Amino acid sequence: MIKKLFSLLVLLSTSIFLNIFAQKVGIVENYNSELKHAHLKGFWNYHALNIENLGYNISPYIDSLGQESKLDLKKLDNFDFSELDYFDSRYGNKRIEKKLNEYCKQNGIEALIIIRSQNMYHVLDPLKNTFGNDFDFGILSHKGNKKMMRYYNNIQFLYYIVKTDKLEYPITPRKESLIYPEKPIKADYQVYDEESKTLNNKEKNKTEFLKDFKTRLKANYSIIVEKIKSSL
Repeated sequence: MIKKLFSLLVLLSTSIFLNIFAQKVGIVENYNSELKHAHLKGFWNYHALNIENLGYNISPYIDSLGQESKLDLKKLDNFDFSELDYFDSRYGNKRIEKKLNEYCKQNGIEALIIIRSQNMYHVLDPLKNTFGNDFDFGILSHKGNKKMMRYYNNIQFLYYIVKTDKLEYPITPRKESLIYPEKPIKADYQVYDEESKTLNNKEKNKTEFLKDFKTRLKANYSIIVEKIKSSL
C-alpha cells in the first residue's frame, strides 16, 4: 500500500513538473548569423574598407541553448519585428507590450523570446551608417590602429511573459552583457594585413572571440530561461 502511494505521489509530482514546463514558449529570430571581420576607416563616420566572412554560423549554438533550457520552445516565423522599432529600455513599452500580448494569445504561447538585430545607434555613433543588415557580430579593426581590435555585437535578447505583461532584457554583469556594442582588445601584433585589409591570425582571433561571445550569449539566455520558468 505504501509502495503504491509513493509511486502515485512520484507520478503526480512528475506530471505537475512536466505540465509547468510544457507550456509553450515562442521564439522569434531576426539577425545575421555569420561571424565576420570588418576593417574600418574614419572618425565621425566609419566606412568599411573590407568585410570578410570568418566561416562560422552562430545560429546552431543559439539553438543549442534553447535545447538545453528544457523549455517547450516553438519557433515562429510570423512576427513583425518593426513592432520593436521604438523599444525603450528606460521609459516603458506599453504599446509594444499590448501587441506582444495579442501575439502570444494568437499563437498559444505563455512567453516569447526575441533575438534580433537591434540597430539602435545614437546619432553621434560613428557606426550608425556602416553596416546596415550585413554585419551583426564579429571583430573590428581600424586603419591606423594596428595593435587594437574590438569585439562587436549588434544582437539583442529580449523576452516577454504574458503573466507579467512586461517586455524586458536580461540584466547581467558588464563583462557578460550584450548591451555594450564594442569591447576593446589589445594585441601584441598587427591585427590586420595592410594590403588585403583582412584579419591576421584568423583562427586564434576567431577562437578567442567565440569563447567570449558564447559566454555572453549563454549568460543572457540563462537569465531569460530562469525568469520564464519562475513565472510559469
